Amino acid sequence: MTPATTEFDIVRGDDTSKKFVFTLNGVAYDMTGSTVTFTAKTTPTGTAVFSVTGSVATNSVTFNFTAAQTATVGKYFYDIQEVTTGTKRHTLIIGCLNIVQDINQA
Repeated sequence: MTPATTEFDIVRGDDTSKKFVFTLNGVAYDMTGSTVTFTAKTTPTGTAVFSVTGSVATNSVTFNFTAAQTATVGKYFYDIQEVTTGTKRHTLIIGCLNIVQDINQA
């Protein structure tokens, strides 16, 4: 499986969630029983800035990000990896997360 690539934005300091839906060859990709993790770094080979374990629902996963995780404006490199019940590891997505400046700054 070749990982998809995607870029998305989160506003600095927001508690927010992001849902990803997966298909393989046009068919829902069943991740039931898998552990799926989102890991963000400032450089692709650097140390993880934060990591979030997702909530899996058949062919989708939702990651809940906290204000502490989204506190620093910048561009982050991330991947989403699945570890199956058979302990096989698959990188599902690689991409960039942009934490953008909020206006209110509360």
